[in-house]
Amino acid sequence: MKTHLFNIKTALMALLLFAACFSKAQRRELTFKQGDEYNKTTYISAASILQRGKQTFNINTTSSISKSYKVTGITRSGFVLTVTTSHIDDTMDAFW
Repeated sequence: MKTHLFNIKTALMALLLFAACFSKAQRRELTFKQGDEYNKTTYISAASILQRGKQTFNINTTSSISKSYKVTGITRSGFVLTVTTSHIDDTMDAFW
């Protein structure tokens, strides 16, 4: 029984090693055309504490940044993009 269990463990380990060595990493190909546009908005939220001696201040911030990307050219090695920041919003709640 022990040799049978050992053989199953060995087979499973070999299978895992084989799968790890021969698996392909995922690669994403982007196919843009001249004039294509897309938008991206990034949201950031942070909380921090500012301390000076015995005084502490709680500071909470939220930010959002919106950008638009337009394909203005295509080269052999990639794309030429024009990036426009269309919106920036920062909110800070400090001390209370």
